[in-house]
Amino acid sequence: EFPLLNQNAIKFNGNQRYYDLEVSDSKDDFTFAITRQSSKTKIFDTSIGGLIYSDQLLQIATHLPTNNVFGLGENTHHSLRHDFSKYKTFGLFSKDHQTGEEQINYYGVHPFYTCLESDGKSHGILLLNSNAMDYTTLPEPGLSFRTSGGVIDLFMFIGDNPEQVIQLYTSLIGKPILPPFWALGYQLTRWGFNGTDNVRQDVMYLDIDYMDQYHDFSYDKKRFAKLPELIDETKSKKNLHWTLILDPAIEAIKQDNPAFEDGYSKDVFIKWDPSDMNEPSNLIDKGYICPKNKYDYPDVRIKPLYGNDNARYLSEKTICMLTRQGDNNELLHYNVHSLYGWSELIATQKAIHAATGKRGFAVSRSTFVSSGRYGTHWLGDNASQWPHMKYSIIGILEFNLFGISFVGPDICGFGDNTTPELCKRWHQLGAFYPFSRNHNAIGNIDQDPAVWIERGHPEVTEAAINSLGLRYKLLPYLYTLFFKAHTIGQTVARPVFHEFPTDSNTYGIDEQFMLGSALLISPFLYQNQSQVKAYLPNTVWYELSPNISKVSKTGPIVINDNKYGIPPVHLRGGSIIPVASDYPHVNTITIRNGSINLLVLPDASHSGSGDLYWDDGDIKGKGKQMDSCMEINKN
Repeated sequence: EFPLLNQNAIKFNGNQRYYDLEVSDSKDDFTFAITRQSSKTKIFDTSIGGLIYSDQLLQIATHLPTNNVFGLGENTHHSLRHDFSKYKTFGLFSKDHQTGEEQINYYGVHPFYTCLESDGKSHGILLLNSNAMDYTTLPEPGLSFRTSGGVIDLFMFIGDNPEQVIQLYTSLIGKPILPPFWALGYQLTRWGFNGTDNVRQDVMYLDIDYMDQYHDFSYDKKRFAKLPELIDETKSKKNLHWTLILDPAIEAIKQDNPAFEDGYSKDVFIKWDPSDMNEPSNLIDKGYICPKNKYDYPDVRIKPLYGNDNARYLSEKTICMLTRQGDNNELLHYNVHSLYGWSELIATQKAIHAATGKRGFAVSRSTFVSSGRYGTHWLGDNASQWPHMKYSIIGILEFNLFGISFVGPDICGFGDNTTPELCKRWHQLGAFYPFSRNHNAIGNIDQDPAVWIERGHPEVTEAAINSLGLRYKLLPYLYTLFFKAHTIGQTVARPVFHEFPTDSNTYGIDEQFMLGSALLISPFLYQNQSQVKAYLPNTVWYELSPNISKVSKTGPIVINDNKYGIPPVHLRGGSIIPVASDYPHVNTITIRNGSINLLVLPDASHSGSGDLYWDDGDIKGKGKQMDSCMEINKN
């Protein structure tokens, strides 16, 4: 049983119950139903059948009140709203697998979904289980869950609207961290830098190339001889922050390897050769196959067992499921495999806090329920392909539902060579990701904004500069959203229906998204696209292109491409948005040294409200801070 609730127990007042529980009295079948008291909507109803409780197969299924279901992952979903027109099974089991292919299990495990009911109210369901599992969409509509072990630990969150459901969910699992302000800036990295001469400026990453023979906690003193000096100089003169990529694998040699010596003396290592990445992934199994046993070869056909690369055993590309872990070898890897990245994230944040006294910035590819309270996430190894850019919107929205608000993909794509048009459009979109980072793989062409001028495509650079410039201007607003996520538990990037839950036209929208309640982003997502077909819910909107003008029409609209290189952005009437001054910002430090202005956008009644949170941007705990609420009304 996952130890999450030992840290986050919540006491409920029985007199404030919003649901009724009905249990069948049949001697043959056990079923139960949870019903919302106010509307009599059944939010979980197992009378659909299929309840199984055995040693290595636990199954539970439910009718759904509507087909407006969102979440469950980590998978590549081709639409934000699940498709219940046919049976479709998705795996949940942490695995190192490039993204894009539907139904395959990827890096993280989040068995949580939300359902929007017919009256606009919403609820969420969490099946808290860390064993390999799958879920199946049923045309009823319904959902079926099958897991290979553990317990059926169900949590239900009954809210008045979608945002409230996420707030209830994060009050249980832990609210998202507040990232340091500098992390909101544009971040640049690639796997394949050959030395310090190739390093660009902004928030900078070093992928595994910096290591000495890929040894953790080392750097190559030949190719990166001046690395310490470069870090010191760029940090002191340009306020550049550096992030190191670290794969949790320590080579088993004692000579000049203090990481191994220390770990060996404390007997902390999994005895497995070799292991890499925090799914955990084993890229080279040297032909070794685990002994025949019921854990690596369970007698149940769950999706993670048969759905990946024709695997027929759970330990494919990882370590044996019968491996023992824990201080007293009390944990079976079969039960805790998907918790590896989650536990590494906790240890990393503790180390950062102890070493620096600051919030720190830890990004994990593998996540589990509650990972958002300890760190952030990037969406893994995507490709430089047009569909992957659209899938990224679905990914950032789903992870905000999962309580991980600081999330984003690799802008322009990680695998394959990008194209000028794709990278232009992806930078326009990526400027509005919660986590804005350009990253690609070794062997592929450079794709940073500046390189496109050299290649004869200055329009790509211009689009990146203008779109990222708009991001920097909006950082006071974005930082306030992260503070509200951290304190209230709300989303940062959210589906349009979260703000308009009674407008059924918004339920299927996954090519537009909102940042908080005030910004609506409608990006270009297709090759040779010159117009965006968008939807504006029925309220007051202002267009940003680049001057602000009131929109005269709502509902379905067509937006033409603009000459400024920024994507279509609409501002919601009734909002007061804190923005940075118009000073040309080099990085986040210039914003902090400048002034903040208020963008007032009246609604139909000439009123508006907004928030601003401001602190020193990096300190952990209580430091100097300002939290202001603003409101205007017509006199």
